[in-house]
Amino acid sequence: MAKKPSSSAGSESVLELAKRQSDGRNEEIDLLKQTINELHERDAKREQELCHLNQALSRLSQMSAIECILTNGFEELSTKLAPLAEIGPHRVPITDGAVNARLASMIEATARPSWSGASTVPIPTRPVPFIGEVVPRPRDNERY
Repeated sequence: MAKKPSSSAGSESVLELAKRQSDGRNEEIDLLKQTINELHERDAKREQELCHLNQALSRLSQMSAIECILTNGFEELSTKLAPLAEIGPHRVPITDGAVNARLASMIEATARPSWSGASTVPIPTRPVPFIGEVVPRPRDNERY
C-alpha cells in the first residue's frame, strides 16, 4: 500500500510554495518601485531642463524685442540726421596730376608701417620719398 503524505508535510510544502511566490512577487514589486523612483527622478530632471529652456527662450525673445526697438530707433535717428549731409561742402575731384602725385606721396609718407610678425626692424635700401621728391641716400656713389 502506498503511503499517504501527512497533512503536516503537505502544509509545509504549500507554505514554502506560497513563500516562494510571495518572495518572487516582492522582488517584482521592489523592481517596479525602483523603476517608478527612477522615472520620477528622470521626470524631475526633465522638468528642470524645461524650466531652464523656457528661461533662455524668454531672454532671447526679450533680446529680440530690444534689438527691434534699437533698430527702429537708429533708423529714425538716421532719417532725422540725413539733411545734415547736405550742409557740408561739396567735394570737387582734383584733376591736376602733380597735385594728385603730391597727395599720394604725402599719404604714403604718413602711412604707419605694419609691424605684425616682425622680429627685427628692416633697414630700407631704397630712396626715401619726400612730398613728391626723392631724397638721395648719403652713400649713393659707394658700392657695397
